[in-house]
Amino acid sequence: MSIITRYLFRPFARLLVRPLLAECPACGVRRYEQLVDRLTSRAPLDCRRCAWITGGYARGVLLFARLVTGDSAAFDGFLRKSHVKRSLGNFLTTIARGRGGTPFVPDAPISVFWHITNRCDKRCAHCYADSGARDAAELDDAGLRAILRQIVAVPVSAVILTGGEALLREAIVLELIADLRRHGAFTILTTHGGLIDPGRAAALKQRGLGELVVSLDGDEAGHDRLRGPGSFRDALRAVRIAADAGLQVGVNIMMNALSFDRIDSMARAAEAAGAMKIYMLDFVPHGRGAAVADELQMTGRQRARAFEQVETLLAERAPSRDRWMQTSACFSPLLAAWQYAVLRREARDDPWVRRWLTRFPTLGQGCGAGLNMCSIAVNGELTPCFHLPYMKAGRLPEQNLHELWHGAPAFVRLRQAYARRCKGCALARVCGGCRGRAADGGRGDLLARDPCCPLAPDMSLIADQQPIRAA
Repeated sequence: MSIITRYLFRPFARLLVRPLLAECPACGVRRYEQLVDRLTSRAPLDCRRCAWITGGYARGVLLFARLVTGDSAAFDGFLRKSHVKRSLGNFLTTIARGRGGTPFVPDAPISVFWHITNRCDKRCAHCYADSGARDAAELDDAGLRAILRQIVAVPVSAVILTGGEALLREAIVLELIADLRRHGAFTILTTHGGLIDPGRAAALKQRGLGELVVSLDGDEAGHDRLRGPGSFRDALRAVRIAADAGLQVGVNIMMNALSFDRIDSMARAAEAAGAMKIYMLDFVPHGRGAAVADELQMTGRQRARAFEQVETLLAERAPSRDRWMQTSACFSPLLAAWQYAVLRREARDDPWVRRWLTRFPTLGQGCGAGLNMCSIAVNGELTPCFHLPYMKAGRLPEQNLHELWHGAPAFVRLRQAYARRCKGCALARVCGGCRGRAADGGRGDLLARDPCCPLAPDMSLIADQQPIRAA
């Protein structure tokens, strides 16, 4: 992010992008939208004024894309995704308004985790939301529609509908998916899979769902231990049904002590059922998860074994357009820290590599809580992350999402403390650990070291880190 803050938020950059944010007086379309249309169609624009203004930008973007990707087809595919215009608008608005910096905070959150209901027909042992019964403060359909209007009014790229089990409010979920799709946002629905049948899958496809994500927390024995008998088969059946319906399907794999050595087989079982994307999550002992922390939290050696499998799977899937793997905001930071320590150990006394590694922290931002993502609870409370439920920024729809994103003390506090995460560790900017685990539901220190960190104070790998104990 240092490169971004060094060049893209200078006054000349603001002047450069402002013409793209304006609506064309001739055709009434924002010029950055016309730019994306021009790049994807490669055809002349109907509006001559927009064609003249966007021409130079288009040539510059194409040149940059060829230099970086070397694959114009892949670049075209990216631009054709429904949420790209919103992402581009968000990024350009951030530059034009001079809101970038360190850390980089976009004009609007890139992703919003939206908890639709706390109701769930399962009682999973590790559930961070402690789902089950309906929350008395749960917003009705009118309240959800009011929040939707605020989300689509700003360029949020992705909205993750979750719960509880969001499909227990099927009618309003289908309505929200259709409206979000109409406004160009990418919508993800998470589910345990037990309620997916051909009819529901077809309805989700028809409404324009971007991706259905099914939870998978271990092999059959481990998954059923946490979610109940038959849950593993239900999950894979849901993947098959959704894939057959033409939906893009992903799987959330939660890394824990029951599954750390089975990640490869779990990923391959999910892909065999039809999953295109594998998301790696990390266990955070909140909600009911606190009671099973001793059982699910990994030792240092177990975590290292899991990281090795994930690295192999990431490398295998990097060249593929049909199989993707992505690490979550809870998982990526510690993986980056582990990779740093491995590189540092292998570098030994090589002065050039050691010097490069001292710059490693400038390449990313680590935990995205309050930086590029936020969470909406079932009662409308806005927080930086669902693992920081006590850091209440405000309540929707009574308050404004965009105003809270920029001014709420909960967000400001996290951003101001960005470089002091993990007590100022050298990797605070690329890792920063999980703030939810460090804060421990408000009982701990928000800026403390992540108790699952794989590194010793001297930045070497911990040989055999002890698991966290439940509070």
